[in-house]
Amino acid sequence: MPPNTPYISPSPPNQMPPSTQLNGPPPDYGFLNEQPKKSFKIPFVGNSLIGRIVFALVVLLLLIIIIIIIKGIFTTAPFNKNDYLLIAERQGEILHILSTDISQTTIGQLSVRDQNFVATAGLSLTTAQSKTLVFLYDYKDTVSPNILANAYIPAIDNELKNSLSINNFDNTFNTIMKSQLDSYINELKVAYNSTNVSNGKSLLKSEYAEAKLLLTSLNTTS
Repeated sequence: MPPNTPYISPSPPNQMPPSTQLNGPPPDYGFLNEQPKKSFKIPFVGNSLIGRIVFALVVLLLLIIIIIIIKGIFTTAPFNKNDYLLIAERQGEILHILSTDISQTTIGQLSVRDQNFVATAGLSLTTAQSKTLVFLYDYKDTVSPNILANAYIPAIDNELKNSLSINNFDNTFNTIMKSQLDSYINELKVAYNSTNVSNGKSLLKSEYAEAKLLLTSLNTTS
C-alpha cells in the first residue's frame, strides 16, 4: 500500500445503501385468503328492479290483508244481517196470508174486527218491509226477491183452506195471526239487541210499536 493512503473499510456484504432501504411495516397479503362478499338476493326474485318492485307490491298486499283482518276482528258489526232477514221473511209471511189466504171470496168469513185488521196490517207491514229492505240496502246487504217470494208456510195455507169447510175460518185466522205477530215481536227484540247503529234501533223500535198495536187490535172484542 502506498504511503499516506487513507484506509477505507469495506462495505458489509449484501447491505443495501441507506437510501434504498424500505420504511414502514411489511406488506399485508391477507386479502388473498378473504372470501368475496355475497350480494343480498331476495328469494325467487333476484336483484332485478322488476323483481324488487313485484316483491314490494306483494308485501304491501299482504299488509293490507292483515290490516283488514285485524280491523274485522276488533270492529263491532253494525247489526246481524240474519236477524233482519228473519224479520223481512216474517213480514212477507204475514203479507202472504193477508193477500193470498184472504181474498174477495174469503174475507166475508171474517169478523168486522178481523176485516179491519186485514186492511190495517196489510198497509203497516208493507211499509215496514220496505223500510227493512231499504235499511239493508243502505249497508250493501240485499235480499233476493226469490227469498221473499217463497217466505210462506204452505201448511198455514192448507189450515186456513180446510177451516172454510168447517165454518171456522175466522177463529183459525185469528189464532194464526196472533202466533205470527208474537213471533214477529220476538224477532224484532232479538234484532234490536244485536243492532249497534242508531238508525237500525230506531227502525226496529218503530216496527215493534206497530206490531204491538196490531196484536192489540186482534185481542180487542169487536
